[in-house]
Amino acid sequence: MGELDLPAQFGRKADDMILSVEEGRAAHKAGNIKASGGPLETRFRQLLAESLPSTNKVASGYFYGANSRCSPEIDVLVYEDKEAFRLDPAPQDQHYIPHTSVSVMGQVKNSAADLSAGIGQVQKSLKSWHEMRNEIVVSGGAPGTPVQEVPLTFVVCGECKEADLKKLGTTLRDKGGPFVDYILLLDQGAIVAGNLDFLVNDDPVVGFLQYRNVNSWHLCKPDGDGAHPLGTALLWFYFALVSKLSLDQGNNLRYHAFCEQISRLYPLRPIQKLL
Repeated sequence: MGELDLPAQFGRKADDMILSVEEGRAAHKAGNIKASGGPLETRFRQLLAESLPSTNKVASGYFYGANSRCSPEIDVLVYEDKEAFRLDPAPQDQHYIPHTSVSVMGQVKNSAADLSAGIGQVQKSLKSWHEMRNEIVVSGGAPGTPVQEVPLTFVVCGECKEADLKKLGTTLRDKGGPFVDYILLLDQGAIVAGNLDFLVNDDPVVGFLQYRNVNSWHLCKPDGDGAHPLGTALLWFYFALVSKLSLDQGNNLRYHAFCEQISRLYPLRPIQKLL
């Protein structure tokens, strides 16, 4: 029987993304500030676009409400293709989609030095989403309609220096809520995630659905493959997003069991409490 070696495969993708940070840094030095974050954003969206179930689309862009208001610009949108009526105002790569079809949204930053800005962008988008959903309720939205889950939110940072690691707790505290569900520190093989306070648990593990019920935030690392730590972290993060797509379908999709097995094979463990 052959072997796909998932951690190694994701490790190669992580290495490629880290190289793209260097491309962005070169663009920044050349004065092209707008393009400096493009390579990492492109590679991350490409990973999702090539590998997520085909019922979902991946793009940068905006979501909108029935009152015509749009969200701020979002680096990564994952949305239900079969439920999205795109109304892009002009032919372009960025998508304009109804807020009801959004499953995942996040920002991508070359450096954790820009983490505060990334969190702030996510918070503004999440505020817009809640306002649009509340408008449906106030307008007398039909009872008994499918539950609209809150989008999963994230920030990806390509590079995280020691000084940035030390400031994680302060950054989270200063930005306050709503908190971003996941922060992937790509070159550290680490993930900032919410959990129930792990001090009461002898073997703390953060599950894919734990983000919906938390009271503390931690710096975490996944177990399961010491040979490919960056790939294992990216693997866990990827399947956390996949698991959210299953949740939006009522956890009735067959790959829900696959995601559960991944979470057991590569458990995400808190190593430091941040908040």
